[in-house]
Formats: sequence, structure tokens, C-alpha cells
Amino acid sequence: MAILIETSPFFQPISSSSSFSLSSSFSLPSILKCKIQQNPSGNTHFLAGKKKLFFCLRPNHHHNAIETRLLSPFAIHLSVARARSNNAEPPSSDQSRQHQFIKEAKHQFIKEAKGSSRVLTESDVVIVGAGIIGLAIANRLLTDTDFSVTVVDAKQPCAGASGAGQGYLWLGHMQPQDQGWPVAYRSKQIWEDLASELRASGVDPLMVIGWKNTGSMIVADTHDKASKLRNRVEVLQKAGAQIEYLDAVLAKKREPAISIEASGGAAFAPEDSQIDARLATLFLQERNRSYCGQGRYSELFHNGVTNFILSSADRHIRGVQTSQGFVYSTEAVVVAAGSWTASVMRTMAEEHDLPVVPSIKPRKGHLLVLEEIPNLRLNHGLMEAGYKEHVPTSECDTNDGTSSSALDDLGIAMTATIDSKGSLLLGSSRQFVGFDENPSDEVIEHILHRAAEFLPALRTFSTSELRERTTVRTGFRPYISDEKPILGPVPGMSGLFLASGHEGSGLSMAPATAEIISRMISGASMPLDPTPFLPSGRLSRSQS
Repeated sequence: MAILIETSPFFQPISSSSSFSLSSSFSLPSILKCKIQQNPSGNTHFLAGKKKLFFCLRPNHHHNAIETRLLSPFAIHLSVARARSNNAEPPSSDQSRQHQFIKEAKHQFIKEAKGSSRVLTESDVVIVGAGIIGLAIANRLLTDTDFSVTVVDAKQPCAGASGAGQGYLWLGHMQPQDQGWPVAYRSKQIWEDLASELRASGVDPLMVIGWKNTGSMIVADTHDKASKLRNRVEVLQKAGAQIEYLDAVLAKKREPAISIEASGGAAFAPEDSQIDARLATLFLQERNRSYCGQGRYSELFHNGVTNFILSSADRHIRGVQTSQGFVYSTEAVVVAAGSWTASVMRTMAEEHDLPVVPSIKPRKGHLLVLEEIPNLRLNHGLMEAGYKEHVPTSECDTNDGTSSSALDDLGIAMTATIDSKGSLLLGSSRQFVGFDENPSDEVIEHILHRAAEFLPALRTFSTSELRERTTVRTGFRPYISDEKPILGPVPGMSGLFLASGHEGSGLSMAPATAEIISRMISGASMPLDPTPFLPSGRLSRSQS
């Protein structure tokens, strides 16, 4: 039987004569008298009768108490009350010895637990989801705290929206009043810092994360759209954004590959960048794996979560149950499962009749990857100004084959850029079709047709010729109706956090999302106000 004991941040060294009273709600006696002993190696343990109960010391910000968590398949919880003087001074401790004992105690737990149950592993934080959001949170926890992390996923990295992302790290298509603006702005800074860090270490960021400072160009193909775009640019400029409006002549001069009417125009943001979604995700995974040697990081892929381990005593989440066994956490469980978040949470809602399900739905997208097209070179990342206008807002809006507006019903809008390998990436589409991941011929043809309206070089090829050059990726954006990610603790469920609902902005919001969740768990100060993104008031007992 192995126990991890968490203490107040003002924990004092306890003498070998100190006594504790343990109250419990399981088969052990309700009150046990335990004595603290310390062996010559410095490891500390309780002696309860003839049983040795191993523990380690970790701050949990619960003052005047030591909280013990029995890490077993039964997730039994102990509460240990300790008398202490009110004028006690904060202790000084041997950090290296404490960390070594933590490692030994966890090893002892795993050794004992595996002998009698399907315990797969145990760590401080368990993250459900191995997309860009989940891996970024893991990396931030590993970098900024001493926590150990386990990432669990039903598939593998990049299996969701991350694997089909175009990689835009843009602000030019947003507005300062958008609630997601602070998260995107902060994230862009962190990505830029990473690119600078890589260059300073002699590594080309283009090679490892697909980083390109391309700038962004939002193209308006009509007079009305150009007028609206000009107004957006003025608002962004007043907010301090580096962006300018270009008339059709200047836009064509800066990006010769585009076709634009004389009454049209473009917004150009020179500081916007792009990354390769897959490279960036795998880069974070490799960074996380560098902590494996310290026993602080582990992965469990092809291992879907089927339930949560909930302590009935205090409604604290103690881990997750997967298709292959149990994964225990001492600090927190973070659900960052993208479009699958609602499905993961629904089990708990049904079993315990709790309002814990976010209204996140999968919104399918297609990304076309074309081999290099002769006579087509793009200097910048492109997006049409009507990108947000051609969007189905519910399942009822999805094309049934009778509508005359495929742009709206299929969510077709032109996006185009050149990736780190020289391939042309074309998008995009947005559909509510559940989790049907099969590429749609209709959608592919509409994307190619729409792109050709802006890029004349594509018109020299027939649709069939372009299809022969095309690899199709599909993914599911985690759509949420209020258009802002859901970040933070689940009300009434201690130790459970959500980080999802980024829709198509997971890549551009991942770093700040990771920073927010990491600091919520560790208790550190926030980099920005998380209030607009908190789950409170945004959850229900079933997916709406």
C-alpha cells in the first residue's frame, strides 16, 4: 500500500515523535494512530500497526493540513489533520533529497499497484488528448513546474484537427475586441520567441517547426468586401497592429500570383507567420520525451479514455480509466481532446448526473496538399475576406445537394500558402457531418474551383489533373457556438480541467492556452485574464 502525502507550502519538518490522526471512510479503522519515522537514507514513512505506508511531501496549498491520497485502483482518499503552531516559520528543505524520495515513492507505488491491478502508470498530471493543445500543455508543465505528466490519447498525435491545420499564426484576420484576441496575441509572441530560441541555438526553425515569416494577405474580391476590409484595417491599426490596406494595384504588386478586380483590395500584415502543423506538434512531443529519463513524462496512445476515477469523499478526480487500465493523477486531469471532448465528458455526466459536458461539436475541414504547381509562387499566406461569411452555423446548414450556394453550405473559402516542403496548401471547408473522416469529392472540387478564382495559374490545369497532384487531409475542428475556447477547472469537480473549443485556432492559441492551464494547476500568476474562457455557466448534462 503506497501513499503520497501532500502538504501545505509551509510544511514543517516533523520530529520522529510526532503523532497523527487519520480519518478515513473505507475498511481501515476510522482512526489510526501513526508515528513518523525516518530511516538513515532520509526517506520518511508512516508506521500504522505493522504496515509501512510510504509517502512523499508535495505542496497542495491546503493550509494547516496534510492531504494524503492512496493511489490504488480504488482511489481511496485519506485526510490527515496535523496540529501546528500559528507562528511557525516556513521551512527550508533539501530539494534534491525530496525529489529523489518522490521518485522512489512513486516507483514503489507502481511496483505494488501493478501486481494486483491494471494500473498503467501514475503521474502528477494526466492530459487527455495528444493534439497541439494537449502536447503544448504537457510541455509547459514539464518546463515550468516539477510535475510529472502522462498524455493519453485514443489514437496518436495529429489524429484530429492538428494534423489537418494550415498553420497560420495570424492576427490580421481577427479584431482586437474578439475575446480570443489576448490568447492569440500572447501565443504569437511565444511562437516567435521559440523561433528566435531555435535560431540562437543554430537550428533552422523552418526545418523543425516549418516556421516562415510570410506575412498574411486577406484578399477582398468585390467593392463591398473591400470597403469592410478597409474599416477592419483601421480598427487594427488603432489597436497597434502592424497592418495596412492595399488597393488592387498595390496588392497585385505585392502578390503577383493573385487575380483581383480593380474595385477590390487586400489587408497586408507583414508580422504574421505560419508553421507546419504536423512538424510543430511532433516537435513538442520530442521535447516532452526529453523528460522521460527523469521519470517525468510518459505517453499512452491507442488508449481511449472510458471513464474518470472520482473520489466519492471529496469529488476530486484521481485519474482516468482507459480501454487498457487505470492512469492515476495526484494533481489534475486535463481534458484537451478537441472535438472528442464532449464525448469524453458525457460518461461522467451520465453516471453521476453532473453538468460537465461542453457544447463542442466536430466541424469537419479539408486541406488539399498539392505538389509544386509550375508558374505559381506565393510570397504570403492568403485568405479571402469572406472567410467568416461562408460558414454553416449548425448541422441544418450542411449541404444536402439541393442548395445553390455550395460556398455557404460547405463552408468553402479560399486559403492558400506554400509549406516548408514547397507544396501548395489549399483550403478550406467547414461542415457538420459528425465524425465522418472520408474526403468528399464535392468539397475537393469546390475548393479547387474557388482557389482558381483567385489564383489564375490553377486554371491551366483541369480538375482531374489537379486531383492527381493532390493529397487530402481531413480533420475535425472543435466548434463551440460562443466562438471562444473553454479553459479552466470544471465547477464542482476538483482536479478536473478543460482545454478545448479552439475551433480552427488551436495552433495559433496553443502556447497561451498551455500557459493558462499550467498556471491554474500550479497556482502561479496568470499571464492574462482567463475569466471569459472559464467553463462555469457553459456546461450541461448532455451535449446540446
